[in-house]
Amino acid sequence: MRLVGLFTFLLLGFLVSAEDEPKKYTYFEGRIIDVNNNKIGYAHIINLNRRFGVVSDPSGRFVMPVMQGDSLMITHVSHLVRFVMIDVEHINHEGPYELIMLPKVFELSEVIVRPLPGTRLEFKQAFVNIELPATTDSVKLRMPHINTMVYSGPQQGFGVVMKGPFQTFYDLFSKEAKQIRKLEKEIETQQLQEEIEKRYNHDLVYRLTHIVDEAEREKFMQYCNIPIDFILNSTDYDLCIAIIRCFESYRLKMGRGGG
Repeated sequence: MRLVGLFTFLLLGFLVSAEDEPKKYTYFEGRIIDVNNNKIGYAHIINLNRRFGVVSDPSGRFVMPVMQGDSLMITHVSHLVRFVMIDVEHINHEGPYELIMLPKVFELSEVIVRPLPGTRLEFKQAFVNIELPATTDSVKLRMPHINTMVYSGPQQGFGVVMKGPFQTFYDLFSKEAKQIRKLEKEIETQQLQEEIEKRYNHDLVYRLTHIVDEAEREKFMQYCNIPIDFILNSTDYDLCIAIIRCFESYRLKMGRGGG
């Protein structure tokens, strides 16, 4: 009897987990259009968080599984890249959610078209007498770099060391080389952090949300947890919209929906 009870308990647990599994994802239906409400077909929609993507059909429609907070990257050959962060509005929307893409503007250089000479002699004379624009730029050839440094005797301070294959192999495992690589990684991380703070910072959050208290602003930014890819690659408009929508969700959670 105990075995039957244990089996029933495990079976119920399995069924509950199986029922909960599909609830993790929501199928988001969207439609890609331009500023004139024309449908954009064959656009690529990539979920940066889940590492998969789909292609819109000729009417611009697409369907893909998403979760709240996912970042979508939308690309098309003749339009600017668009980034969208999925929130409650996208998930609860009935019917295809329209996503507008801006067109790319191509600026072409001036081209002068001349008639083709009638004879070989005319072509030769035209070629010899052609007027080329004056330029002081020298021709730059992509030549492999050759180290031609010459040793001129001992110098004060640090000298120049020409590395051989054994020295290079040693550097891969030496303590100094590891410290250098660690320093380079720290510098790279610092530069990335500076790029993030240029776009997503307390000043921007204050202007959009009017949260005066700095500690509460920090709490709000941690609550939003906007993905780094979205911060760095989204347009200013999409980033501001994401912050505003997150603030609406934050106010509801904090019980300030009526304020």
